[in-house]
Amino acid sequence: MLASAPEKTYQHGQIIFEEGSPGDSVYMIKSGSVEISKMIRGKKFVVELLRQGDIFGSIGFTGGIERNFTARSIGETIILLIKQDLIDREIKKLSPEIRS
Repeated sequence: MLASAPEKTYQHGQIIFEEGSPGDSVYMIKSGSVEISKMIRGKKFVVELLRQGDIFGSIGFTGGIERNFTARSIGETIILLIKQDLIDREIKKLSPEIRS
């Protein structure tokens, strides 16, 4: 599945998604790092630092809710974009017993 996921390269400090934006993709870090942060009373708090192989953005994606955090690249970072249509295609390949 990941072999067909499109890649996107982010430069240092570039925003991947912002708090409050719609959750339309799940992301996997192919290389580099991602800072996950949240604004509380006007102050930025770093919640987590993610590295190669980590997956993020799934809560907003699966729940159909706005993003709770901001994701920003640390250094040059390559991200795999996993969109709903890719997941749907992969699920359709499964046997009916596993799909249910």
